[in-house]
Amino acid sequence: MKSILVKDSGPSRTVRGSGASRIHRSLSRVSFAVHEREDSSGPTLETKVSGLIDDDRDSGDGVAASVEARFAALGPVEPAAVADLLRTARTTVGLEADGGSSADTARAADALLTLLASGPGTPLSLRAAAAREELQVFEGTLADGGADVKVVEAMAGELEAVAEAVADAGKLREALILGLHSLALRAEALGAMSPLLAPSFLRLCALMWALGRLPQAELLARHAAHEALKEYGLQHRLPGDALVACGDVLGLQGRFEEARAHLRLALELRVKLMGRSTAETADVYMRLGELHQQHGMYDEAARLTRQALSTRKKLLGPTHPHSIHAAEALADILLLNKQFASAEQACTLVLSLHCETNGGNTSTPRGVAGLARLAAVQAGDGRSREAEATLKRAITGANKLYGTEHPTTLGLNLEVARLLLDRHEGTEVAQRTAEQMLRSCVRSASRTAGGGLASARPTAAGTASGMLGAAGGTGMRSGPSTLSGMRVGTGTGLALAPGAATEDALVALHAEAQSLLAELVARKGRHEEAERMYTQALDAYTRLYGTQHEATVKCMCGLAGVQAQRRRCQAGEGLARRALAAAQALLGGEHPTTAACWTALADNLAAAGEAQEASGAYGEARRILLAARGPEDEEAQRAGRMAEALSGGTRSPPGRGASARDSGVEVSAVAS
Repeated sequence: MKSILVKDSGPSRTVRGSGASRIHRSLSRVSFAVHEREDSSGPTLETKVSGLIDDDRDSGDGVAASVEARFAALGPVEPAAVADLLRTARTTVGLEADGGSSADTARAADALLTLLASGPGTPLSLRAAAAREELQVFEGTLADGGADVKVVEAMAGELEAVAEAVADAGKLREALILGLHSLALRAEALGAMSPLLAPSFLRLCALMWALGRLPQAELLARHAAHEALKEYGLQHRLPGDALVACGDVLGLQGRFEEARAHLRLALELRVKLMGRSTAETADVYMRLGELHQQHGMYDEAARLTRQALSTRKKLLGPTHPHSIHAAEALADILLLNKQFASAEQACTLVLSLHCETNGGNTSTPRGVAGLARLAAVQAGDGRSREAEATLKRAITGANKLYGTEHPTTLGLNLEVARLLLDRHEGTEVAQRTAEQMLRSCVRSASRTAGGGLASARPTAAGTASGMLGAAGGTGMRSGPSTLSGMRVGTGTGLALAPGAATEDALVALHAEAQSLLAELVARKGRHEEAERMYTQALDAYTRLYGTQHEATVKCMCGLAGVQAQRRRCQAGEGLARRALAAAQALLGGEHPTTAACWTALADNLAAAGEAQEASGAYGEARRILLAARGPEDEEAQRAGRMAEALSGGTRSPPGRGASARDSGVEVSAVAS
């Protein structure tokens, strides 16, 4: 988990409370990694902050009042809603919903620490054992007559530190138990609704986010923001940290305008409090860039990311990991915006920085990610053979780092196979090589995942579209590319650590390899084999992502196309209609994936003899593809030919009318 918990920035400091001084640990920052994207609509960020640039320190009473008013306009949270949320969190980890005392959570925390301490002598087990001893001493102090606020704060802080380590080990529910006990201790010492609990609520927000409970995480972040403003005012960084967390969670829920409002206000607060050229301000610029990139607003995303990169280079130097990350993010945005020349320059710069910091060695996680990113640019620019050579360099590095059966290595091999499939001048040798690579990936993923292939867990969201598809150079593919991981937050690069080869990642790789292999064998006329592979891949995608996900939709589309070839038109038509409805809801009516669904539907209608309806569906596919890809696109040309050939046909009874094949026009599965 990439630093989802709030970390401490230094020694304790005294803050004002109700009556007496309270001690709490100051917050550094909430380091959340979000996937990246952009916008240029509405007032620009420069307009919002223009009055702040010349004087970074003294806002004046009028500006402060304005900020507080906008802060309040974002909407506070009712205490009853927070109480309901905490009851839900308690039931999540097996506690009684209404047992709100620290004694109740203490039993669960003690049992958990005992279990963690009983493991092998790892740093986590040793820390858990030490924390359990401290907790037992603390409980004894409480039994003897109580503990003062400083002692409570120290114990709560230690529990939160262990919770962070537990969360980093992937034990999120266990971390939530410790977080709830820490909150219960502070609540008993400070009061259940004390504003001084804001840091604890912010940490719980991080855990709920990591558990995929975004609405609950949003509520906790909003509550923390307003309570922090109430207790500490605008001259403390905690309100801004909470706004950043809230903006990130809103962005992940697709609520762009709300997310942007929160992040812009956080930026304004940080500029006023710390100055514009600070690492903290650059962090908000990065998050705003990521938000805009998520929504396809690449020009504004590039501007914001350049601002962050400039600040980080100035403060930290060009070879600092945070500076390199900003350069990587900028390269990704340029790639997505199809500015291939600029993107290649950025990728080359990033690779040179990696080489400089690693003694010329590119066999590092970030080096492998950099090569994959460069290959994406080359492929998007139509230089397939250069991209293939670059990917092979990345595979060499991944083999050294992770071995041949790690998801990163397998994903890179999938991308090479993808290039071979997409090569227009592809020979039988290239097709045979691609098939061998795909079958090897299927076997390796199946062998490594073991039973996970039959028990994939549903996830809140899958990965982004394929590396080459994202670049706009290869058309629609049936699954999410593993290389989408090269667009990451402030944590690692593309590559997963060897221990992070999760079952879900392997199941997704297995499904993607099957989808690509199904496409390949369908091209060779082996439609029964292709249908079997598509069916297996669709089952895995549905269990991983559900039906409302682009990877699932593309696989449905490919399967429907194969069913049209096999004259299983009733099943194929129903599947194509479901895929079309999902594509329109997810991607809109003008997306190439939506066009492919129209084509799959038309193939089935044509094979069933529904000439007029099929002609209309082909025409709709052609219209979308012409707008998206231009008149040279092969799929658009095929859809046009089919629509023209069927335009004079009439609706015929099933099984009796003239099909597309009767008209001399081939009905082919559409999976690319």
